[in-house]
Amino acid sequence: MSIIIREQYTDPEVRTIAFDIARAQQHQEGQILALLRDWGLPQTTGASTDTELFLP
Repeated sequence: MSIIIREQYTDPEVRTIAFDIARAQQHQEGQILALLRDWGLPQTTGASTDTELFLP
């Protein structure tokens, strides 16, 4: 989402904040993927949409 904001706005401050958010989220994603790997869990559920993750 922050990448979309960064691409659509011209205000340098907004673009900088959006970039910082995207970079932080990328780091967090890497940490989560490493944990899943270490725990021997799949990195995907096979669900085709996010909403399917919450279906019984």
